[in-house]
Amino acid sequence: MGEIIYGYAFHGKVRFSVVDSRDFVEEARLRHGLSPIATAALGRAITAAALFTPWLDEIETLTFDFETKGPIGRIVAQGKGDRTVRGYVANPAVEGEMKDGKFDIASVVRGGQLRVVRDLGLKRPVLSSVPIISGEIAEDITNYYAKSEQIPTAMVLGVFVTKEGTKAVGGYVIQVLDAGLSDSEISKLESSIKEFGSITSHLLKGEKPEDVALQIFGRDVGDYIEESVRYRCSCNRDKALQSIAVLDAREIEEMKRENFAEVVCKWCGKKYLFDDEELDEALKLKLNL
Repeated sequence: MGEIIYGYAFHGKVRFSVVDSRDFVEEARLRHGLSPIATAALGRAITAAALFTPWLDEIETLTFDFETKGPIGRIVAQGKGDRTVRGYVANPAVEGEMKDGKFDIASVVRGGQLRVVRDLGLKRPVLSSVPIISGEIAEDITNYYAKSEQIPTAMVLGVFVTKEGTKAVGGYVIQVLDAGLSDSEISKLESSIKEFGSITSHLLKGEKPEDVALQIFGRDVGDYIEESVRYRCSCNRDKALQSIAVLDAREIEEMKRENFAEVVCKWCGKKYLFDDEELDEALKLKLNL
């Protein structure tokens, strides 16, 4: 499980969250069989989703859906108010370039649209969309909050991954809630963020989210809460069977001739196998749809 802290600073004028997401990003890598650069891309995205979970209601979900023009295809990450995350990429085996010693995420993104979906559990989710301006994930999400929600936001995301797996993954987000934040306070915060540098370098030294918050905010940090975040998918066998039931009847009959069908959850990679008898049930479900 990942570790997250969240709270306020500068007397409630700023809210923040910090997460060590190495465990659940590594789980995503293993579940989906991700290449190193796909791990870096999805790792940043689901780390970002995790950072916003403290500010969601328990059943509420927030989804960042990067519909890219590059070879990675879609990058989708979802966070839920119960402190769970999940995500996937369309091309988990994508290979990309290095830039300044790091994976160049923008080289596999190459523009497109970022769709942000907020589902409050009502009839219709709230959907907004902005162009992908950099492909580096954090900059695109902060641009969304500036343009669509008018919330000044700073975000840092980092994924240190090798062919053997993830070594350090984490991030933090800071949002200004009060326009009364003074110029001196803004300058102080900007200087702290610049001096802090790469979050993965701090995590590799064994620092915790609490250490990150204290280094960035110092005496200006207020109360904060520590919790856990984990990778969890809401898929199940019934949902998988229903996904078969929406297919054309001829397709289901073809599956029956082969005596089985396989459904793979795009969110977590779990496989569901159905035999001939269960496919008959899918046909019955289709008649009732």
